[in-house]
Amino acid sequence: MAHITIGGIVKTSIVTAFTIAAALIWKDVITESIRRFFPSGDALYYEFLTAIIATVFVIIAIYVVLKTEAEAENIVRTIKNMNKTRRKRILKEIKKAEERQKLRKIEKKIGVKT
Repeated sequence: MAHITIGGIVKTSIVTAFTIAAALIWKDVITESIRRFFPSGDALYYEFLTAIIATVFVIIAIYVVLKTEAEAENIVRTIKNMNKTRRKRILKEIKKAEERQKLRKIEKKIGVKT
């Protein structure tokens, strides 16, 4: 689970504000484009069509972002687990090497050749 920080909240808020501002600008552009290119009687139809297409696009984009985030979290978790396993293996190897080194010192003290 992600840690919630003040900095993260501020960054998210700023990004959200810019996103809303961009959406409002695009809304005006799309609305004006529909008014210029289509007769006034059909404008409402095209505004609904544009809203539906935009909604589908946004839903797909949100799904992709959330799916990618979940996959990234799984990859990070896997890497962390691999590192723990690898660390344990390396520590075991170090302990074995230390034990062999101690054993060699003892053998040398008592005069046993290996």
